[in-house]
Amino acid sequence: MIYDITQEYFSGSVYPGDPHPVFRRIKSFEAGDPSTVTEVTAQLHAATHIDAPIHRVRGGKGISDIPLSKCIGPCEVIDGEDLTQLQKSVHKRILFKNCPEICEETAHLLIEKGVFFVAAEGPSIGDRTVHRILLENEVVILEGAELSHVPAGVYTLYAPPIPLKDCDGAPCRAVLMAE
Repeated sequence: MIYDITQEYFSGSVYPGDPHPVFRRIKSFEAGDPSTVTEVTAQLHAATHIDAPIHRVRGGKGISDIPLSKCIGPCEVIDGEDLTQLQKSVHKRILFKNCPEICEETAHLLIEKGVFFVAAEGPSIGDRTVHRILLENEVVILEGAELSHVPAGVYTLYAPPIPLKDCDGAPCRAVLMAE
């Protein structure tokens, strides 16, 4: 079973006050062109996306510097910000279902456990402090995950970001495969 946990890009969530992505057809069959070409205007933290350390850490790495090995592999979906379940988990990729943001205590526990990938359903993983804790430790952050249709459990995650050199974030197509 494959679960697509990606929001549709143009209608997906954005952080309050940030603009939604928009597209404009610059060529189309209807206009007599031999192909369809679309221009997209967007900030990089819309819908399902990955934050790079440079997003909140001065001198941090850009999105294209994130190792793909962090974005692909075994993971666990945990229902809610359940610290007891997180304590028990042996996985280094954690996705929080029914949890739009995580708190500082959870961020510190993730670092203690050596977690290197974390996802939540909201347009932001948490406040500035949570971002700093995770990104200073080069934890990959996936925001805007759509997990409502995914049962808690163990999966294989595929969530590589688009390689945008020196950028602070990037959209990704995130999927989970049941074991």
